[in-house]
Amino acid sequence: MSASELPDDELRAAVAARRELGPDYEQALVDSFPERVGHEIDRKVEERLAQRAPQDSGLALRERRR
Repeated sequence: MSASELPDDELRAAVAARRELGPDYEQALVDSFPERVGHEIDRKVEERLAQRAPQDSGLALRERRR
């Protein structure tokens, strides 16, 4: 899944939930959408940081040896 697909998938899910639940739940769905997207962004950032950590720690070790 590309980064651009996430908001579309989340938005589609929110719209589908709104249709199923009706207008009484609309505000709750609107309020929860940014939170869900934010969690996914946080997860992706953590994933990227974890991928970089071995490279960064090796660089830091080389820098300290100079």
